[in-house]
Amino acid sequence: METNAIGNKRRTLILKLVGWTTDGEEARFVNAYTVTVNDTQNGTVESSKSKARAGDTVSLTITPDEGYALSSLLVTDANKEAVEVVDNAFTMSQSDVTVDATFAATHCTISFDANGGTGIMDDQVVAKGETTALNENEFSRSGYAFTGWNTAKNGSGASFKDKEEVSVTSNMKLYAQWKASPSGSSNAGSATGSTTESRTSLASTADSSSCAGTVACVLLGVTAVTAGLRKTAFRKR
Repeated sequence: METNAIGNKRRTLILKLVGWTTDGEEARFVNAYTVTVNDTQNGTVESSKSKARAGDTVSLTITPDEGYALSSLLVTDANKEAVEVVDNAFTMSQSDVTVDATFAATHCTISFDANGGTGIMDDQVVAKGETTALNENEFSRSGYAFTGWNTAKNGSGASFKDKEEVSVTSNMKLYAQWKASPSGSSNAGSATGSTTESRTSLASTADSSSCAGTVACVLLGVTAVTAGLRKTAFRKR
């Protein structure tokens, strides 16, 4: 028993000399520094070690969300001094360190709003900075004509024509713009056609080479008919 106690003391002393100590059967760091990875959006960063001694190599696993890529990676020590990062790994400083990462979108989404109309249009996804033609409008609105797109619902923003080419650098939402159609325009064609046919029918009894389609033609036709009736009555007498 005494021999075992001496052996344990020696083991503890050796572990302390190399920066470790024992707590029961578990070993833990002594004089180790903390690696803190700050929260980030659109991706994750994981450290291979939460604690490390000065001189240790700490690796970082970086996973962007879909449609995003790592934009910047910064490791700083307790004095806010930058720690060099090579291939997503760094050498631990003689202080706690903090890891900050940012992710930027590699693609942008253009969404379409019917803005009072009906129908469905899928989002349009394009590479950031790419010039592309807007998808053709598929919305409709009874009594209204589509006039284009606008970044503001009330039309006070940037305007775009249907299928216009645009350069997209960020997500964008476009609202359909509408203009009321003229009142009764849907029946205007049939009404005009009926009037024309009536005028043509009346003019057929007149001399079409001289006055077709005029009020004079109508009167001339009536006069001709009346004259004929008078001649017939005179012969009978």
